[in-house]
Amino acid sequence: MAFIGTNAAVVWVNTTGTGTVRDSYNVSSVTNNATGDLTISFTNDLTDNDYAITGLLDNWEGTNNDSGGILTGYSNDCLAVGSCRLVTLRARFTWDTPQKQNFGNVTVACFR
Repeated sequence: MAFIGTNAAVVWVNTTGTGTVRDSYNVSSVTNNATGDLTISFTNDLTDNDYAITGLLDNWEGTNNDSGGILTGYSNDCLAVGSCRLVTLRARFTWDTPQKQNFGNVTVACFR
C-alpha cells in the first residue's frame, strides 16, 4: 500500500540490478541498459525534474563484508520528468577501482 500525500514518495521501487521489479509505486518499468546501468521509467510523469533520489543497494558479494554498493546518477541529466537513469557501483574497501555491477537488491525512492 502506498502513502499518497504531502511529503510522500512520488516514485519508489524494489528491484534487482537486472530489472526484475518486486514491488513499486508509479513505476512502469525498470530497464537494464548494461551492467550496473538502470533506467527507472515512471507511470505518470512528474511536473519537472526537481526531485531527489535516495536508495540502497545490498552487498554485491553476499556474505563478504569488504565491499558495498554506491547508487549514483548516470550523467548530469540523469533526472527526467518521466524517468531517471542510475548507476550501481561495487566499491571494495581496498584500493580497487569501483566497478559497475548488477546488485541483487536495488531500492530507490523519489521525493518531490
